[in-house]
Amino acid sequence: IPTIKLPAAVREHGRKRLLEIGLHLDRPVFGIHAGGLYGRAKHWGDERYVDTIKRLRLEGFDVVLLTSPGERMQAERIATTCNGVPMVGHDGDVLELAAAMSHCAAVITNDSGPLHVAAALAVPSVSIFGPTDPERTVIPGATRVIRQRLGCQPCYQRECPLGHHRCMADVSVDEVLGAAVGLFAAAEPDVEQVST
Repeated sequence: IPTIKLPAAVREHGRKRLLEIGLHLDRPVFGIHAGGLYGRAKHWGDERYVDTIKRLRLEGFDVVLLTSPGERMQAERIATTCNGVPMVGHDGDVLELAAAMSHCAAVITNDSGPLHVAAALAVPSVSIFGPTDPERTVIPGATRVIRQRLGCQPCYQRECPLGHHRCMADVSVDEVLGAAVGLFAAAEPDVEQVST
């Protein structure tokens, strides 16, 4: 498993940055990465992430959006819809993104780059897979993988060739929340696949 060891000064900078943007580090923080530059087929959907963020906040968790310059507009739309969610990574500072992520209790993401960073940092993750096959492409260190099992999978396409995107759309917010919050109930050393 690739590992990233951040220097103490970098982690401290990440901690201070999270405090500056309004997070409370005295309770668990969830990192949410809703994007993915590969294509929309890997996206779970902004509305599902919005619902997930709202429900996490209702349960007393803090949330930070993890993003990149190419995903900034998407992250800003989600943040606005949720009455303001702090974000990191939108300025392209990958080290700051990693430092902030290192303080997250867990990361919820599509099959994307931040999943690799979370695994390398040993941050628990819930990853949502659709057009790609987690048995072939999931990385060591990913904690929980959620996917639907459909006859059209895996297609590895950037857009759903059938136009329904069910491989992602059929994954419910309840499934993702259950997996994410469940990370605090039990330690999961291996990848656990949740199929419906």
